[in-house]
Parts: sequence; structure tokens; C-alpha cells
Amino acid sequence: GEVSRVLPYLPAISGLFSLEANYKQSEKTMQVSAETTIGRFFYGDTRIGNLGLGVTWLPDGSTHYLDTYITNEGEEIMTANGNYNTSDDALDISAVLEHFPLYVTNAFIPVEVLELSGDIDGNVAIKGTTARPQVEGELGMHDVNIQSHIYGVHFKLDEHPLQITNSRLSFNKYAIYSTVSADNTFIVDGYVDFSNLSASNANLTLTANNYPLLNVRKSTI
Repeated sequence: GEVSRVLPYLPAISGLFSLEANYKQSEKTMQVSAETTIGRFFYGDTRIGNLGLGVTWLPDGSTHYLDTYITNEGEEIMTANGNYNTSDDALDISAVLEHFPLYVTNAFIPVEVLELSGDIDGNVAIKGTTARPQVEGELGMHDVNIQSHIYGVHFKLDEHPLQITNSRLSFNKYAIYSTVSADNTFIVDGYVDFSNLSASNANLTLTANNYPLLNVRKSTI
């Protein structure tokens, strides 16, 4: 059925919603799995696409196993699996992004303020506890552009992968290019450390020279 009719208190959205769920239980085990799709999904006037979500949950004592995926237009764009132990707050989770399309986020941002394009690839492994996660992985931007019509600027992000080591995101002279002036580059160097979520810290150096942050014509009003 239409999403707006099933969930009337959500913002203006439309699409065709379907859900299939399975529950299995034996003397010692239990398993719950569900698959849902939203076809021709629109958020307001912005098309998000044909989305799918699959989740499998298998509890075993204090350990909970989870396997999930997200699809867009029939292609997997994200998978995640792992387990969480509630008795000692232990995490062991892996996630993979496969050409995750950033245009999906445009539905939730005013288009005149910000518009994203391109996609992200990457992988993340999370261990440790919820208070002190140990995160490893990398994130790669592919033809990622950020455009702001209201401010008259257009940026392109560097394509060299961002590394995450020991819960520290390293930028390693990461470049943000301006299409207004191709000769000038905004460089981000340093790191953000989130190994302790209650006391995260950053050490960043930002370098730019005559970099065009705004390109708005003077109003005639």
C-alpha cells in the first residue's frame, strides 16, 4: 500500500510499501527475519528510488546476531553483520558500503541550500564496547560533488580514501576542490579521534588561499 496511508504522521512521502516477515523457534533457538521494499519512493517532490531492506536477528543467550542489507534500484548499497553481547557490552560488527548514492540524502535537505551527488564506497569494522568502540576501515568518495545554489558555490571532494585506524579518522591532506576556481584547493590535514565517545577530540589543520567560499551576486532588491 502507499506509505503515507500506512504511516500518516510522517512527513509527505509516497511509494508502494511491502513487507514479508518470518519467525522460527525451536527448543533452543529463535530467529526473526524480515524483508521490506518501498517502490517509487518520494519524499515530498524528491525521488529517492526503489529501496529495499532485509534484516535477520538471531538471539543466543546474551549474544544477539544481526545480518542486514539495504538495496537501491535492486542493487545492494550497504551490508552489515555482526553480534552484540549484552552481558559485557561487547561489539563485533562489520559494514560495507557499495556505491552508496548520496543523492538519496537530497530528499532531506532543502535543494536550494545544498545538493549532493556521487557515491561512497568503504568498509568499517567495529569492536570494543558502545562507550569505547574500536573502529577500523576506510571511506572512499567517487565523483562526490557538493553544490549550493543559494550561496553560488560548487565543491568536489578528493577521491583518495579516508582511513580509520584505532577509532581515529585521518584526513592526510584531504582536498576539497572548488569548481569556481580550479587553481585553489582547500586542504584538511590531521585527525578526529572518537575512541572515547564521551570525550572525542580533533587535531586539524585547515589550509586555503583565496578560496571562494561564497559566490553570490549582490541583491538588486
